[in-house]
Amino acid sequence: ESSNIYIWTRLERQRTAEPVVLVVDDNIFNLKAITSLLSQLQVRFCTALRGREALEDLQANAASESPMDIPLMLLDLDMPDLNGFETFQSLQNLSLPPIDVVACTAYNDANHVSECRSAGMSGFITKPLRKEVLEKLLFFFRANHTR
Repeated sequence: ESSNIYIWTRLERQRTAEPVVLVVDDNIFNLKAITSLLSQLQVRFCTALRGREALEDLQANAASESPMDIPLMLLDLDMPDLNGFETFQSLQNLSLPPIDVVACTAYNDANHVSECRSAGMSGFITKPLRKEVLEKLLFFFRANHTR
């Protein structure tokens, strides 16, 4: 099965450290599959099982003495607590360094793609992820380990 990828924009940002990708998904199997691919690509990552947890982690990171550089969030859309759209909307209201948010979802229809674009997300990718597709995404968002 192929992964579809749509990219609309990339935020301007300064690179300060080794990039870390934030993966947000309530399904532990999806989380393991994605982080396994990131490991194979030698990309550092952190994870959250809920939208609210991701927002709290981002705020704590920004307030820390040596914050991680998180240029990219892979965000599941279908989660309890806050769904992907609600998480993204809440993120826009926080004073945090810019972070590109790419919807990472099993939904593969034009309505979801359009909704993500309209919401202001940077891109959309379908699960299951393939390594080559993830590699292209990381390169585009400069979230890979090469400077």
